[in-house]
Amino acid sequence: QLSAETEIGQLPASECGLDELDQALASLAGVSPKLKRQLVQSAAATVSEDGCLQIQEAELLRAISDFLGCPMPPMAVSLEEAA
Repeated sequence: QLSAETEIGQLPASECGLDELDQALASLAGVSPKLKRQLVQSAAATVSEDGCLQIQEAELLRAISDFLGCPMPPMAVSLEEAA
């Protein structure tokens, strides 16, 4: 359970695969709709921070939104393919 005092850091890339994403989403499936909406909004803010939304980022955000049963927020960034 996260609290206001919980420190959140970035995991090493070796710990950030699809299996880990599946486990994280499964553990988030039972949270409140309000928290799910906040999670999706936070993910959208993260992938759009640089002003460009790569197709891979958009697809991952769409999949997370769908899994959590939340609508994907509108994105005001240009969609680009990753180099």
